Amino acid sequence: MEVGLFYAHQLPDTSPADGFDWDMQVVRWAEEYGLNEAWFSEHFTEGYERWSSPELHIAAAAQQTSRLKLGTAANLLPYHNPIALAYRLMALDHITRGRLMVGFGAGAYPTDAQLFGTELPAQNHEMLEEAQDLIRRIWANTGEPLTLTGKYYNLDIPPLDNPLLLGNHWRPYQDGGPRIACAGFSPAPPPSARAAPAATSRSASP
Repeated sequence: MEVGLFYAHQLPDTSPADGFDWDMQVVRWAEEYGLNEAWFSEHFTEGYERWSSPELHIAAAAQQTSRLKLGTAANLLPYHNPIALAYRLMALDHITRGRLMVGFGAGAYPTDAQLFGTELPAQNHEMLEEAQDLIRRIWANTGEPLTLTGKYYNLDIPPLDNPLLLGNHWRPYQDGGPRIACAGFSPAPPPSARAAPAATSRSASP
C-alpha cells in the first residue's frame, strides 16, 4: 500500500512563514519515512486552508526531496489564466524532473468565487471544463499553430519559428504532461464526473 500526505489545514494564528517552514519539515520527513506522494492545496479566502499557490510549495519541496511525488490539490481553474498556468506547470514538471502531479478543481468556497467574480456552481464548472481542455491542448502541442475560441478563454499559438524558437517551444517533462486528477465537492454532477480525458469541447484550427 502506498501512503501520501495532503497539506491543507493550519491554525490561522500560525504565521505563513512558520507554517511554510513546518510544511517543509514534514515533507522532508515524508521522504525519509518512505511515503509516496504529497499534495498541496489552494484557496484564497479560507483562514484554515490559506495557501494560494501550491506551485510555490512544490518548487521548494522539490529542492528538499528526490523521490517524493508532488501534486497540486487542486489548481482552481476558474481563478487562473489557464494559458499562464499551463506553462507554469510545464516549468514545474521540469523542476521536479517528472515528479509533478496536477489536480484541477472548480472551487467550492463562495468567498473565493466572490473574490474573483464568478458564480457557483454552474459558471465555475464551465470554466473548469474549458480551462482544463485548453491546458491539455497546450501540453500536447509540438510547435504547430493552434487557435481556440471558447466562452471564457481564447488561445492563439503562433507557428514555431526556428532557429529563434519564437512560438510554443515548451514541452512537459513527462510525455503527455503530468498525471491529472480532478477534485469534486458538489452534489450533481461533481467536477470529477464532468472532467474530460481529452480535449473535446471546442473547435481548433491549425
